[in-house]
Amino acid sequence: MDTTQNAGMKEALPLVHATAVSEADVRGSAGGLGGRYVRGAWSSGLFSCTADWCSLFTVLFCAPITTAQLYTRFSSHRGKTVLFLSLALFLLLGQILPSFAPTPIKSNSTNEYADSDEEVRSILVTDDAVYVEYESYTEAFKYQMTPLRAFFAAWAFIASLCTLLVVCQVRRKIRVRDQIPEEQCGGCEDFCCSLWCNSCTQCQILRHEGLTCGKYSILSPIGNV
Repeated sequence: MDTTQNAGMKEALPLVHATAVSEADVRGSAGGLGGRYVRGAWSSGLFSCTADWCSLFTVLFCAPITTAQLYTRFSSHRGKTVLFLSLALFLLLGQILPSFAPTPIKSNSTNEYADSDEEVRSILVTDDAVYVEYESYTEAFKYQMTPLRAFFAAWAFIASLCTLLVVCQVRRKIRVRDQIPEEQCGGCEDFCCSLWCNSCTQCQILRHEGLTCGKYSILSPIGNV
């Protein structure tokens, strides 16, 4: 083969340019399975929760833990284990304490036969009372707010607010880090997603960070295996 043929073959071959790929550019695919996505976009959609069942069930049944992991993962504070445990316990108590608080009720019946053995015809439960209808009268049982219930209600509200703020801030930090532009809500996308779709947002963040089945540990302060 002469030099003329060699030159023709070299011209026919396509040129391949090597490009540097950073670790931040290689993350999970739609299911966090180690694929590659274009920098500047989420690895999967907000409602692609079923792309990874591990993160989906973890967020559904252990939201206080995943919220604490996300906060600890993007926090600059030292002592991540203590921070994770403290926040997870605070959020968990905010969920379960109100259900253990007693609910005292007071009868407002003025019927002189209120203690009779009349048959109950119907029971109506509302936000502030329980109405029991007998054959000849109706008795109302009003809920009473006690200091203990008020304290637990305030705890639950603060825990819910903390969850909202943590997910909102973590999502914003990821967008800034990975140069992901907002697409909706006119500059309030992080807040809107965290408020209206908190569970879906946490699932999206876990998939984006590669914390999926086989790569996620519920016992880790930052979620890594």
